[in-house]
Amino acid sequence: MAQDTRVLITRFKGLFLRHRYEDDEKGDYAQLEWLVRGNYPRIMVYLENKNRFEPGARLDYNKIIIAAFTPVRMIALLTTLKAAVNFENDTNVKIDTFNIKYESGLRTKELEKQSTVIVGKDKEGIVYIAVTAEGKKKVRFSITSKDEPWEKRYDLNGDLITDPAILSRTHAAEYFKLLEGMMMHTLITLGAMTNDAPVKNGTTDANKLRPMETNLGSDKLKIDEAELTGLV
Repeated sequence: MAQDTRVLITRFKGLFLRHRYEDDEKGDYAQLEWLVRGNYPRIMVYLENKNRFEPGARLDYNKIIIAAFTPVRMIALLTTLKAAVNFENDTNVKIDTFNIKYESGLRTKELEKQSTVIVGKDKEGIVYIAVTAEGKKKVRFSITSKDEPWEKRYDLNGDLITDPAILSRTHAAEYFKLLEGMMMHTLITLGAMTNDAPVKNGTTDANKLRPMETNLGSDKLKIDEAELTGLV
């Protein structure tokens, strides 16, 4: 009997983030998606989406960036995301993710950097997340109240809040809280947070434990300017 090697993928559709390219005549956009694949969380950034869902369309991995995590490393990322709400302006943290290196289609014993996740606040106080990879377009996903255009917020005096930084901080705190709850519920439901996590043959190689490095510099966690060059 053939063994079932299918992998369950859970996408958090309500938490997708979009970045529209202002200079793109086709009206294309980049999209960041949170998901759990085979009990392992990951972020996927699709750099082009306009024709992604057309009949017969195939994924072009040259236009996709993946950041894969173990459940524990994802919790570490969520902790960083929640902390970013209170970062000082123009402050950020960088997280490198690694995966198994292949040469000529063959698996090696080495690891290579897969992507870099950047979490922070820009000079205007807008909270953002970016996922970059060598040789691919760099895109920043701002977390702002524009993601929830059907609501307005007021302060305790009844005055309308219009400060983009305050709105971003408030919205980001709520966004990350919901993301954490959905991620924890999904991982527990799938058994990924227990010792008897269901892992089928055929999925193990694609979901090996991936180490993660978090660079916390003494310069207020600020990343080198070179790392952010080209973010749109």
